[in-house]
Amino acid sequence: MKKMLLSLSLFVLMLAANAQQFTSTWSFLINDPAYTWFNNVTQANNCTSLEYNPVTDKLLVANRNDRIAILNALTGVQEGTLSTTGLGSETFKFNKIRCTSNGVIYGISLVVGASTTAKIYRWASQTANPTLCCTFTTTERCGDAFGLSGTGTSTILYASGSAMAASPAPANSINIYVFNTANGTDFFLNKTVNLPTASGGQWANRAIDPVTNGLNADLWINGGGFPARRITVNGTTAAVATATTDGVGGGQISNGFGGLRHLTTSNNRKYIAVAGGNNSHAGTKMRMLDVTDEAAMTSFGEDSLTAIEAYVGNGNGTGDVAFKNHNDGTYTVFYLGTNNGIEATRSASLLPVSLSNFKASVSNGLANLQWNTATELNNKGFDIQSSIDGNNFATLGFVNSKANNGNSNAAINYTYTDVRAGLKGKMYYRLKQIDKDGSINYSSTALVQFAAKNNLNIQLLANPIKENINLNIATDVTRKVQFTLVDANGAVALTQIQSITAGENNISLSAASLAKGVYYLQATTADGLLAEKAIKIVKQ
Repeated sequence: MKKMLLSLSLFVLMLAANAQQFTSTWSFLINDPAYTWFNNVTQANNCTSLEYNPVTDKLLVANRNDRIAILNALTGVQEGTLSTTGLGSETFKFNKIRCTSNGVIYGISLVVGASTTAKIYRWASQTANPTLCCTFTTTERCGDAFGLSGTGTSTILYASGSAMAASPAPANSINIYVFNTANGTDFFLNKTVNLPTASGGQWANRAIDPVTNGLNADLWINGGGFPARRITVNGTTAAVATATTDGVGGGQISNGFGGLRHLTTSNNRKYIAVAGGNNSHAGTKMRMLDVTDEAAMTSFGEDSLTAIEAYVGNGNGTGDVAFKNHNDGTYTVFYLGTNNGIEATRSASLLPVSLSNFKASVSNGLANLQWNTATELNNKGFDIQSSIDGNNFATLGFVNSKANNGNSNAAINYTYTDVRAGLKGKMYYRLKQIDKDGSINYSSTALVQFAAKNNLNIQLLANPIKENINLNIATDVTRKVQFTLVDANGAVALTQIQSITAGENNISLSAASLAKGVYYLQATTADGLLAEKAIKIVKQ
């Protein structure tokens, strides 16, 4: 956790709250002797990209004209490099790298002139040799920005770069090249999406990240010196749907950032993280925004390279970001500031509500639910849901958030009691957490077992008997009961059906014709409910 000087000013308190959203795990800075390939003298501007491999739990860092280093994601220690056997002779063979969720790695070469052949290489795994999976001809500089979505035959690749004076009309437009595959290994250019921009605007010259998988998926793009933008794609044309506002205040980001990645959490909250750039702020920092509500983007927090002494210029304005999901609402964010350093920092929970310790228990025939939240962000409250089969849930009630305006960084305890009468057998419970913007998040499921109830209680009013068997019967519902009297030898001596109402009933069964002796009385309902035990009756 970064140390900060505390003051009573609201501004500093706000910064402290942001800083607490991230806890540094490890970092290394430019010219660290353990990482000779990350050297500002011999490798200036060449470390431009990184990516997390979820299959191997390793971080991959690309020095675009030297190697792709394999780092331990937990410690940052280098453990090897990807194979370069089979690569071509391009100066910058893997300017940007990306990895699928099943561990296939792609790298794009950088080309700096029009009508130049660009290449994309593919590593089937972290131990495989690379193969050339795609070649294409560009009309502008390309390979500065590279994105990926999907796996296998659903993999889609995106490439872009800086517009040039020779770009097709309209002037200063920029192209995004979109590739797909029929076999999962060889890629072809599916279409070129033209993004008209203002004069000199190179809006996608540093980052492309698709929001979903699909040839017309929305894309987050970023260019050094420009806002981050989400664009909608319709065939070969695109339009800007939203854009950030320059500046670090008001939940926004500086236009100086270059690298960008988009993240959608398990409950459909959306974030962007930016890092790297050609100024002392963007070049040494990572900043994350909550963009779930694009009309009111909010800052989640910011992290800085640990112990950096002085910013090192980065004329290319490059940087990159990658995520590791810990499946508990937290993420490790890996970020690169070219010529300055690499850091791994773990976030606080990105879920609007961090639920924990949800449990259910039975007391006096009632189900008592208990849970707590570690943090809450824009929380409206909780639907309480139950199910008899664990699959089909219905809402019992609603519990409002106890947090002030739905926001809290302190633990809050909640309880709810299911007061429905007559519950028996298994019952499943869960929470449906509802955010103020309508986003939802489900808790784990808790199971309780209600004890089987004796809903038919029979008491013999007098024993021995003479002419009649007088009984007091208590039941929870109106029902018909069949009474069976069996003698000591097991022979049925009497059968009689009586209607009884909910509550207590006094009834008489005729015993005048019975011989003296010992009998046993059983009571059975139409739904098969049997009295707890047979009643011993003595006839005088």
